[in-house]
Amino acid sequence: AAAAEKKRARVLGVEAKRKAESAKTKPPRRKKKADGEADEETSAEETSAAAAEETAPEETEETEENGEEAPVETTSPAEDDGAEEEEPPGEPGVFFGRRLCDETKAERTIVVRNDSLVPARWTLVPPEEAPPACLAVDASSGVLAPGEETSVLFAFGSTEPEEVAALFTLRVFDEGGAFADAPTQVTEIKVEGETWKIDVDVAFPDAPAAAEAEGEGAEAEASAEGEGAPPPLRDAETPKKERVDFGLMKSTETATRRIVLTNNGKYAARFDFELRRLAKEVFSVEPSSGELEPGAAAECAVVFDVSKTSDPNARRAKLVDAPDIVLTVAELEPAEEQSQSALALASARTKKARDAASLLEKTEAARRAREKRRASKRVVVHASVDASFAEYALTPRRGVDFGPHLPGAEFEAVGARFFDVTNHGAFPFEVFAFDYGGREGDGGGGGEVVLDERGVPAPPPKPEGESLSLGAFVVSPVSGVVEPGSKLSFEVRFAPSDDRAFSELLGLHVADRDPRDQPLGIPYKLHGESVAPGVDAGDAAVAGVFEEHEVIERDLDAYLEGKTFLPNGPNRAVSAVYSRRDGAFGFGAVTAEMEASGVGSDADLESAKTEGDGEDAETKDADKDGDSSAAPPEPPPLPARAVTANFKISNPRRVRCVVDVALTPLSGDESDTAFPMALLPGSETLVIEPRKHAFVSVVFAPRALQKYAAALAATVRDGAGDASSFKFEVRGEGALPHVAVASPAFVDPETGAPTVRFTRTAVGSKKEKKIVLRNDGALVSYARVDVSNAKNGDSSSSGGRRRFSASPFVVVGAGVTHEIKPGHVKALRVLYEPREVSSKKTSSSGLPDDEDAHDKENENSRDVLDLTLAVRENPFETRAVRVVGEAFAPDVVFEHLPSLGGRSRDASLARARSGTSVVRRGDDDDDVSDSGETDDPDANALRFEDGPVGTTRRATFSMTNVSAKPWRFEWPAGDTDADETSGDESNAFAFVPRVGHLPPGTSTQITVSFAPKEPCAHGLDAEHPPLEMLV
Repeated sequence: AAAAEKKRARVLGVEAKRKAESAKTKPPRRKKKADGEADEETSAEETSAAAAEETAPEETEETEENGEEAPVETTSPAEDDGAEEEEPPGEPGVFFGRRLCDETKAERTIVVRNDSLVPARWTLVPPEEAPPACLAVDASSGVLAPGEETSVLFAFGSTEPEEVAALFTLRVFDEGGAFADAPTQVTEIKVEGETWKIDVDVAFPDAPAAAEAEGEGAEAEASAEGEGAPPPLRDAETPKKERVDFGLMKSTETATRRIVLTNNGKYAARFDFELRRLAKEVFSVEPSSGELEPGAAAECAVVFDVSKTSDPNARRAKLVDAPDIVLTVAELEPAEEQSQSALALASARTKKARDAASLLEKTEAARRAREKRRASKRVVVHASVDASFAEYALTPRRGVDFGPHLPGAEFEAVGARFFDVTNHGAFPFEVFAFDYGGREGDGGGGGEVVLDERGVPAPPPKPEGESLSLGAFVVSPVSGVVEPGSKLSFEVRFAPSDDRAFSELLGLHVADRDPRDQPLGIPYKLHGESVAPGVDAGDAAVAGVFEEHEVIERDLDAYLEGKTFLPNGPNRAVSAVYSRRDGAFGFGAVTAEMEASGVGSDADLESAKTEGDGEDAETKDADKDGDSSAAPPEPPPLPARAVTANFKISNPRRVRCVVDVALTPLSGDESDTAFPMALLPGSETLVIEPRKHAFVSVVFAPRALQKYAAALAATVRDGAGDASSFKFEVRGEGALPHVAVASPAFVDPETGAPTVRFTRTAVGSKKEKKIVLRNDGALVSYARVDVSNAKNGDSSSSGGRRRFSASPFVVVGAGVTHEIKPGHVKALRVLYEPREVSSKKTSSSGLPDDEDAHDKENENSRDVLDLTLAVRENPFETRAVRVVGEAFAPDVVFEHLPSLGGRSRDASLARARSGTSVVRRGDDDDDVSDSGETDDPDANALRFEDGPVGTTRRATFSMTNVSAKPWRFEWPAGDTDADETSGDESNAFAFVPRVGHLPPGTSTQITVSFAPKEPCAHGLDAEHPPLEMLV
């Protein structure tokens, strides 16, 4: 029996603990539900309890026979929420243990089961003293059928510290009265528990100083708003914040605020500090965790230090009551005991049992975590700090640039430059200047960088004295203290010298700035240029200087042959040329001013030069006096035929330059007259701004037919090197336009004039010759031919044809000015069309009776036309040209004579002294021999094509009677069968008709056959003259 009781107690104890686990969060099931009906809600703890229940051995029901009452078993689970205590053997009870005060209640359950075979009634009797309000029981009586069980729930909890030790009595008796004599079963159940509070006082010893600073700040703010503003009101009921206030401080410094923890509670507690967000980067707490025994105290230090943070944003920290420091105070962990899950896992033999033990272990872990959270106190500490490095600004930010200045310029001309260091921070800082390039460890000094204990380069040594010299620069002051919102100005002076740029690196040290901000110092650039004035010079400048002119590589004199410079507008040259080979500029040939006139004389050129000098002097005086408002005087007039050339002088430097220009004669006229080359007013002195240009104007007005040369030099004042001057030679030639009469070549010995001679011309016919004019000079010439005398009447012109009334001459192009370029010719056509014969008696053949008389004939018996050739701008080229012709009246004329196009032969003129002759017509009507005899053959010439011997060639022409009487004609009777060796060459010709009559005004057609049997030549040259055949 004793063994059976022990076995039953063991089994019931396991079951009671399992059910206690399921009763933690919600009341357990009071009664079993019908078969097949599931619970509405089952927690994880109930699931684990069910798994543990399956592993429990089945209960062996023992029934008391022989009329004895079966015992009713009561089980009391161990405490679940709180520290578990060992249950005294044989004394069932409900033990809540020690728990923190809370509004929630812990629950424990006892199970009453009827193990008898008859129904039983049970009653739970409370102690004589009423239990405290913190303890509650959900049921006090009930009836249990055989094998039925029920649960009784005890709940315990309070917001104030309390202790409970109550003794409940469970009475069980027969319900039906079948066992009236059976005694009542009485079981005492102990109920024990305690609630307590964590009483840890958090004190801030440094808070009064911070509060005082805060009050001062509030008063300052109120005074800024207005002197009469009332102080801010603080609600008395507003809870005071736990706070640590570091106030305004530098990020380069560290500070400490204390937090004192005192345990006034009944039991020991544990504290932990947690840093969040930005506080984790800039704060640290020492110690950050520990244990507090009852009545003990601990002092914790909150340290502010941003030097070790890696967050760039944390180096500028500003927190205002930031809840980033959290203090957690919790009870100590209960002594570790072997868990029920470990016991279940140790006794498990099957996979199902091991899974149930694992689930139970997770449940226990979750329960312990909840208990830990519930059994703690959280204190949020608000942190305030306004920490920053020295905040500064440099103006100008990129450095100081003096720009270009002349070497050796005075301080008044260079001036001073300033830069400012402004304090934008909340506290003052010191700043000083030093030689950044000379500091050791910066790459220029060559030494190693000295680091402090934080690994930051040590600040440079502070210079002594009131100023710091860096090359050509002087900086003052050297150092100073800058208050918040103010600035410190540094003055920089520059002393330019030589011809080069100066650049120095000034260093600035600002105390208490961020160590990562330029650890070696703040570099600040100082720049200035010492620029010597100069102009574009050398071969590279040729294209710019002579941009208005042609630039060549060959010899200048050879190239200028045929080049002409003409006025194109007032005093302007249309073209000019510069030779790189000779280093000379050439005007070429320019029309010389041979005669003094009202405009353009030597006096005008000298006046222009003199007035130009005076104007320049006045301009210089005005510049010295500072008055430049006066308008420049009008430029003096230049010679009418003068030409000018402009030369561009460019200033590539960044400083203004003054250029003196001089033109020195090298060769030319050595007389007392002024040199024909001169600088125009304003060209003697040029003031050229930086990166600008100006023009030098040279005028050339020659007064003699000769060549001139001068040296032009543009010299920069205070210049240095190759850019200080630009020199070249200027050449020019004085010339006049020249036109020569190339044809006619015959010059009348009496008048000395070139004479155009026409051969005897029949009335009604027309002949043409040419007057050829040739330009043998170097200038473009403008020639004009006019009629100076027309013996046979007045002249008139139409369409460029000059005709004279009752005159047989027509000059095409007379009365018009013709342009003749150098080396070119101009031909004027002269037509001779006689309408009547002169009053001198002539024979019927048109010739005088006596040939000597013909040669001595009076000039009045001929047609004569006198012409005048004039050349513009050259009065010395005016000369006379004569045209002479003689007319006669023929009886019979030959018409429609065939001509050979393109065929030309030199032949002598064959004159017919009696009768009408047939002669060969010449091809060239322009040439006149010097002997006075014309090379122009008679128009009555019959031409045959050249061909082989034995072939017959024919030609046709007409004979017309232009007289008032009839004529009989007879041609030679040619014998084509006769041998030509007889000496009569006319036998090769045959005329059809050979004999006939020509009444007045009639004509007949004649056909001539030419059939030579031997080689012959007629009209080929002087040795083979044309064959004359008389009719």
